[in-house]
Amino acid sequence: MSLMCHRAFPHQASGCTTAAEGPRADSMDDRMIVGWREWVQLPQTGRGFIRAKMDTGARTSALHAYDLRMEHADGADWALFHLLGRKGEAEQRFRVKAVRSIRSSNGMVEERPVVELDMTMGRHSWSVEVTLTDREQMAYRMLVGREALSGRILVDPSRSHILGRHLQGGWVHT
Repeated sequence: MSLMCHRAFPHQASGCTTAAEGPRADSMDDRMIVGWREWVQLPQTGRGFIRAKMDTGARTSALHAYDLRMEHADGADWALFHLLGRKGEAEQRFRVKAVRSIRSSNGMVEERPVVELDMTMGRHSWSVEVTLTDREQMAYRMLVGREALSGRILVDPSRSHILGRHLQGGWVHT
């Protein structure tokens, strides 16, 4: 199998897939190959690219949330937070799908809100569950876990940023 980085899946038309279809592969040859770190987009946040680490050791994806708070309104729970923590930055507001106990790499268990977001990597987008947490001391603002990768992605641990960050425009968050 040759490593091809920017090919469309054989069963899909070229261009970006919708979140509903997503790049789910039936065989290893149909999976998108990515590096251990990549640029991703979360279109619902209204922001550009986020540098993310592909983490096959984590079941769930995680996103850094500054000033995270929860509120109950309109019969639902909502997570409110900032992505960058910059003065004047718009607050993000997403419906909480669940609250899960997550064991971090240091062994500590933390209750985290789970939100559903569309994630774009290269030319493909799909819906992912993301836990919100304080990752300020971490090198990557986002971890992409096994649930988001499963059936879609093969991670090449010897490479980084295979997909690039300018395929769909936008500006970079580091």
